[in-house]
Amino acid sequence: MTCTESTFPRIDMPEEDEAFGPPLGSIPRNPNYERHTPQSMNAHLSAKTSQEIYRIMKFASHHHADEEMFLIFDFVAAQQPLEHDTLEKWIEMFPPLAFTLMKRFIPQEDNALPEPIAGMAHTICRNIIRCANSLGIASLVAIEKMARSIADMDVEQYFDLLNLAAHSVRSHHLVQEVLLCLNDARLNSASNPFTQAMEHGHKFALSIAFDRADDAADECPCDDNGKPRKQRTSPSHVKLSSIADEPDHVRATVRVDAKTEVRLHSHVRLQAASKATNRWMQAPIMDGLVVQASKGELKISLLHTQPPEMELMDWNMYHAGITATSKAMMDAVLRLLQEGQECCNFHDIITGSKSETATEGEPGAVPIASSSAIEPPVNGRLNQSQIEAVKSCDVPLSLIWGPPGTGKTTVVVEILQELLKKSGNDDPPKILMTASTHNAVDNVLERFVAVNATKHLLPEEKILRVATDQSKVNENLKGYTVDARVGGDTNENNKLAKKAQERVKAAVLVFTTCAGMANNESPNLVLTK
Repeated sequence: MTCTESTFPRIDMPEEDEAFGPPLGSIPRNPNYERHTPQSMNAHLSAKTSQEIYRIMKFASHHHADEEMFLIFDFVAAQQPLEHDTLEKWIEMFPPLAFTLMKRFIPQEDNALPEPIAGMAHTICRNIIRCANSLGIASLVAIEKMARSIADMDVEQYFDLLNLAAHSVRSHHLVQEVLLCLNDARLNSASNPFTQAMEHGHKFALSIAFDRADDAADECPCDDNGKPRKQRTSPSHVKLSSIADEPDHVRATVRVDAKTEVRLHSHVRLQAASKATNRWMQAPIMDGLVVQASKGELKISLLHTQPPEMELMDWNMYHAGITATSKAMMDAVLRLLQEGQECCNFHDIITGSKSETATEGEPGAVPIASSSAIEPPVNGRLNQSQIEAVKSCDVPLSLIWGPPGTGKTTVVVEILQELLKKSGNDDPPKILMTASTHNAVDNVLERFVAVNATKHLLPEEKILRVATDQSKVNENLKGYTVDARVGGDTNENNKLAKKAQERVKAAVLVFTTCAGMANNESPNLVLTK
C-alpha cells in the first residue's frame, strides 16, 4: 500500500518513520493505488524487525486498514517459532484475525485445533464469539470446527465463554445458537466424559446463560443484525474516554441529572450516535459491564474492542439489565465444581452424586426428630407440621415446602430464634437470611425485629440489611442497612466500602436478596428462605 499525502487524523507516532513509509498527516483516498498482495506484503515485512511490524500493525488498526491487518497477521503466523503472545494480543485487538489463524492452522478431523495453536483455544473461541454479531453463521461453523478443543478446556474457561456469549451476542436467535453450539461441543465429546456433578454444573451454567441472554433481550431488544431497536425509554447520551493501562475499560461521562437505570453491575450497550462522514463503516456497537459507578461517571469493562475514534464520538447508552444475580449464580456453580466438598458440605446432595444421596435409614442420612420428641414453642401458636419444620434446622440441609398462607415466614423467624438460642451469647453463628425479593426479605426482618425487641436475642448492631439498591428497602427498616450503619452511600463513596465490609463481617444476622448476597462480603450461607 503506497501513500503520499494524508486524510487520516494524526496519531501519537513519529512524523517520519521508515517502518511506516510515508510521513503521518492526512492521506487522500486514491482509487488507483495498488493494494498489497500476500507476496508484496511478505516482501515488505521480511526486512522489518518485530517491533517495526508491531508498529505497522497498530497503524493499520488505527486507520481501519483491515485487509492489510489480515496480511500482516498471516505473515507473522507463518513464522517459526510461533509468537503466541503477539498473535493473542493482535486477535484481542482485532477479533476477526482468529479466523485467519484457523485458516492457516486447519482444525483436525476430530475438531481439535492442531498442536501449534492448541494452547490458544480459549483466546480463539472467545474472539470468534466477539465476531458473532457481524459474522453470524461463520462464527457458529468455527465453533463447531474446534469442538474438541472446547471440550478440553478447563471449566472456568468454558464458563467464561458462556458469560461472554450471553452478554455480547445481541441477536436473540443468534445468542441461543451460540450457547447451544458451545454446549454441544462440551458435552458430546467422547474424549472427555463428565462425572454426574460436572454434568449437573454444565446444565445449570447453560440455564443461567440463557436466562441472562433472555433478560438482556427483554431490557434492550435488538434486531437480527444486533442493532438496538427503538426503546420505550430514550437511551442516555455519554462521552467515552480510554483509561491508561486498561485497554478493556473505558470511562463514561453521564449528565448528573440524566434519568437512567444504569448503575453498578449494569449490562450496557453502547451505540455510536455520530455517523461516519467519509467511510462505509456501520455505527459501532459495544457491550460492556459497569464495574464502578459514581455521580456523573461510570467505569465500564468492554466486551468488544473500542474503535480508535471512540473519544471523538457521541454514544447512546442502553440499559440491558443487571448482571449481579447471574454472576453470583455462575460463580457459585463454578466453585461447586472446582472445590467440591471444600466449597459446600452439601456438594453431593446438590449435584446428585450417587455417593451422598442417602435416604432415611441409609448410612449418612440424618433423621428428623419425631413429633413426639418435639417440645412446642413458648408462644404455642405453631401447628404440628410447623413445629417439625422448625426442628429440621438440626439437620445439615432441609427443604421446607408449603403453599401460600401456611406460615413459612413464621417458621423462618422461629428457626432464626432456635439457631441463636442454641449457640448462646458467647459464640453466636453467622447466619445469612436470603430471599429472591426485597419484600420477602423485609417481611422476615420486620417480624424478627419485633421478636428481638422483647426477647433480646441480639444487639441491634449485629443485625444488618444488605441491599444493592437502598430504595427497595422498607422505609421502616432502612436504619438496619449498610449505608445507615456507615453513614453514607457506599456506591458513591469508595472510602466507605471498607467500613461496610467490616460491618458485614461483624454482623451475626444478615438479611439480603440473592443478588445482594453476591455483591457483598457476606458470611457463609446458613439459612435460605
